[in-house]
Amino acid sequence: MKKLICMIFVIFMIASCTQTPKEIIAPLMKIDNTGSVTKVIVEFSIYNDTSSVVFIDYSGEMTFKTVDGKELFKKDFKIPKIFPYTTETAVVESELSPDKLAILAEASQIEKTELDKKSVIEDVFITEQMISLDKISVKKSDIKDVLKGK
Repeated sequence: MKKLICMIFVIFMIASCTQTPKEIIAPLMKIDNTGSVTKVIVEFSIYNDTSSVVFIDYSGEMTFKTVDGKELFKKDFKIPKIFPYTTETAVVESELSPDKLAILAEASQIEKTELDKKSVIEDVFITEQMISLDKISVKKSDIKDVLKGK
C-alpha cells in the first residue's frame, strides 16, 4: 500500500511540474473581405510534448501585433484538450477597422489592391513574433484519468 501511495504521489508531482506549452506552431491568417466588415481569422497550433499529461481547457488571450510590436487586436481563445504528443489548433476571429487592416496588410506584405477586392485571402503566412499568448489557464490531468473518464 505504501508503494502505491508513493507512486501516486510521484506521478502527481511530475504532472504538476509539467511546463505549460506556450510555443506557437504554424500560425496562418485569413482575411475575409466579402461582407460589410472585414474579418481576420488567425489559426495557430500548440504542441503537447509530454508523455502522460493531458492539457484540459487550455485557454488565454492571443495578441496579434506587427513585427515592430504595434498591437492590432487581442482575442480570447480556448482549446478543449491537448493529448500527449499531439498538436491542437486554435482559431481566433476578429473584425478590423480599415486603419488597422491597412497596417496588417503592410505587415503581412499583402498588396492593397488585393484588399480592395471583395474576396477572401487565405493562408497568409505570419511569423510567430506577430502573436503572443498571455493569461494562459490550463488544467493538467494524467492521461489514464482522462481515458477512464474521471
